[in-house]
Amino acid sequence: MTKKIEEFEITNISDLWSMLVASGPKGSTVKFAKKNGADRLMRCTLDFKFIPEKFHPKGEIDPKAPELSNVINVFDLDIVGWRSISFNRAEWIQLSDGKIMKINPGG
Repeated sequence: MTKKIEEFEITNISDLWSMLVASGPKGSTVKFAKKNGADRLMRCTLDFKFIPEKFHPKGEIDPKAPELSNVINVFDLDIVGWRSISFNRAEWIQLSDGKIMKINPGG
């Protein structure tokens, strides 16, 4: 079965960050290529209501940091730990409502 990707494209990392902050209890699924080239699907969130407190960062989170590094740190809900996604290798995000949006870093 082919997934239907919405017409709207995410072209900057700030929009992806915002969607992950609002992802809710089920999180969002992001498809991206790992450093070794393998495809990966990750169910993740940045909504701290759904991240166990023992995993909360000790200091402040700088929302501009992903823009500088082009990497977004997310909480993997299946592995139960922090992981990172390179925005340039991200392909799409499936939101908790089922919508899938293409990620186009060069857009």
